[in-house]
Amino acid sequence: MTYYGEAGRGADQYIVRFPIGMRDDIKMQAKRNRRSMNAEIVTLLERALAGSGAVEGEGLDSNTPSAAN
Repeated sequence: MTYYGEAGRGADQYIVRFPIGMRDDIKMQAKRNRRSMNAEIVTLLERALAGSGAVEGEGLDSNTPSAAN
């Protein structure tokens, strides 16, 4: 697993638009895991990038404007 450094006020920031209802799901999962929403999102992203939760390229197609980002 890649170490990305400590999260905090000086860390990189990125605004995310969640589909309707996803924010509430993340909030509930974070509460169950006794983490902040930010910590929960970072944990989920780390797991996905480590290969335990996503297939490379899954969900993106050439017609998706954000596929290039």
